[in-house]
Amino acid sequence: MNKSKNIITTQVLEALAYRKDQDFDANYIVAYNIEEFDSEDSYALKSYVLKKVSDNEFRVKKMYTSGPGCDSIRAFVVGDSDVYWHNHAIYDKNHKVLFKLPDWIAEELSFFCDFPNLITHIKDNIFIFADSGSYIFLLSPKKHIAFLNSQYYHLTDSNVEMYKLDSIMFKNFEVTEDLFQKLSDLETIDEMKELIQKELTPNSI
Repeated sequence: MNKSKNIITTQVLEALAYRKDQDFDANYIVAYNIEEFDSEDSYALKSYVLKKVSDNEFRVKKMYTSGPGCDSIRAFVVGDSDVYWHNHAIYDKNHKVLFKLPDWIAEELSFFCDFPNLITHIKDNIFIFADSGSYIFLLSPKKHIAFLNSQYYHLTDSNVEMYKLDSIMFKNFEVTEDLFQKLSDLETIDEMKELIQKELTPNSI
């Protein structure tokens, strides 16, 4: 890699992993590679956002070695997710910004299918992410809504509509197939918020 210009060579390009349907004529692409070391179970994951400079030549715009950028790009490339996080925002497969997303929320998200609390697309760029006993996020371009267990979360964020609730409200809550279908039938994120509130209320009784 040319360090002065961050141009990535053809040799390095060939060593990277890309999404199966990646369009290499696009202005931006994402990729990752894993460098394995001699010691057992020791490796380094690097995820990249690359900008096309010319045919077969890309410039590294961003390299992640940890955090949501690193993990979400890998999950996107292997097909576990159709979105990824980069530069404080959620992007689609065309590298278009769906919505800005605070770092503290991005750090909570899971983008891999082998995790039970995968970030899930409901409809119209509205997503849900829930962790039993801790939080429920409804995310969209219009707004972000967070139901947070007050025992664990004490932060404030003026860009997020927050509801801090007692731990008992989250008891036995999960996003079932039935609940997901009900959410999908609704039109707006505010309607979805009201449904989530109703689902949480019986847990406090």
